Amino acid sequence: MEFDSRRSSNTLECVFICDFYKTDLSNKGGAENNDSVLISSLEKYGFSVEKVYSAKVTPAFIDANQDKKFIISNFVGLSEASKQNLQNKHYIIYEHDHKYLKTRDPSRFTNFKAPKDQVINRDFYKNSKCVICLSDSQANSVKNNLDISNVESIGCSLWSREKLDFILSISETKKDKECCVVNSQNPTKGTAEAVQFCEQNNILFDLVESSDEKEFLRTLSKYKTLVFIPTVLESLCRLVVEAKMLNCKVMTKAQLLGASSEKWFNLSGKELVAAIRAQQDSAFNIFLKYL
Repeated sequence: MEFDSRRSSNTLECVFICDFYKTDLSNKGGAENNDSVLISSLEKYGFSVEKVYSAKVTPAFIDANQDKKFIISNFVGLSEASKQNLQNKHYIIYEHDHKYLKTRDPSRFTNFKAPKDQVINRDFYKNSKCVICLSDSQANSVKNNLDISNVESIGCSLWSREKLDFILSISETKKDKECCVVNSQNPTKGTAEAVQFCEQNNILFDLVESSDEKEFLRTLSKYKTLVFIPTVLESLCRLVVEAKMLNCKVMTKAQLLGASSEKWFNLSGKELVAAIRAQQDSAFNIFLKYL
């Protein structure tokens, strides 16, 4: 991510609060990857970022750091008392999914609009400086369900410069394999649904997985098509965007992908990598605006 030179370094101290970090071995999902890139970008820019687990945050801790700006990522572990205390402090919410609904999934409801008795955490979202979302689709869901306007979309996930360089370097890999399905233990990632879709449509496929991110991308780059059947409204869907950057076709439910609401979604390969780089530059400046 490129940085806006209009702001000087060492002007801000932040407290970053989330449930898990990328360094937690069992947690390397999209949220953790996004957070890791944002934190490292802020630090490279000269910001001081204190990383704290949501479950360890207390009202006393918040009061002791009230002169700092708070960035709230996933916050399942954050106590109600701490959420209440934060509401008279300076904080932004970096929303990775849909923690404003009991179901965590707007797709269960017509037009992604849940009944009022399904809405939670409304005041926590309303009183933030901004709720920063990954896509227009996700942002619209937040605004419509909470009836708030302090919402912005950065229009992308966040990748490091090095990760995008690596994806670009293997994007022209010869595709000598047909279809793949990602073998995920997370039921919301639709492995069972994708397998069923392939079997019902007589599509031969391989199940692919790897705990090593680069090895996984190398494997994915060899396939012509990724079959991904989401079971919830994906805020963006990092997996699908990576597949498209690797010049893979994608069989999916586009209406459940936040990425499909973005203007760059029809691109692939090096054109998509370039578009994501440009979008990330704009994304970082949105964070700066509210910090």
